[in-house]
Amino acid sequence: MTNIERLIRLVVTALLIPVLLLIACSSEKTAEKPDANENQPPEVTAPDSGVAGSASRDTKTINIEYKPSNVPFDLSGAPVSIAGVTFNSASQWQDLGKSGEKQAFYKFGPLEDDSVSAQMAVYYFGEDAGAWEDRMDRWINQMSYPNGRDPHGAAIRHDRQVDGMTAHVLSMHGTYNPPAEGFDREDAPSRSDHRLIGVVVEAPRGYLYFKLTGPEYTSRIMIEAFMNMIYRVKQNR
Repeated sequence: MTNIERLIRLVVTALLIPVLLLIACSSEKTAEKPDANENQPPEVTAPDSGVAGSASRDTKTINIEYKPSNVPFDLSGAPVSIAGVTFNSASQWQDLGKSGEKQAFYKFGPLEDDSVSAQMAVYYFGEDAGAWEDRMDRWINQMSYPNGRDPHGAAIRHDRQVDGMTAHVLSMHGTYNPPAEGFDREDAPSRSDHRLIGVVVEAPRGYLYFKLTGPEYTSRIMIEAFMNMIYRVKQNR
């Protein structure tokens, strides 16, 4: 082999090496397994009523399986300002105004085969009204279950942040025993297959209490608007 031939071979080899390296790198990248999260759609969570089902939550979020009823509602009722906050009820509710201990009072239904309406009352006892847990325990004890089951064990409870305020939420389903005395007294007999939803909002000027009760179907429909109302309670700034 002449010197010229050797020189040509060296030049060709020097030119081919970068090309071969590029091909090898490209093949290796193609063979790599794609990242598990790459091009994946964002997690979709089910609509949240805030009360139904069993809660799976951390300190910030509550994901509760819930199917919307598709019964229309809007929160265009007359605004109510109490304890340094304002809320708007659903226009589909019958607004009964203030009554006794009730700062606001609403009824809805009855729907389908239910014989009585669902109702929601709002209570406020001032800035120094004691522990909110006592009144929530009162609500829990108004529900009863077969075989002497402890109502505290049947209660579903969680907290929610609403415009910088903590809302304590209670959900129960069983036999409702209306109290004959006290701030939320009712002249009514015990009623089976009823729901009780209680919410205590830590408002700027004391605790604000919301209590919804009613037959299973009608109250379940009312709850959808009720929880949306709670989530939209605003501080008066």
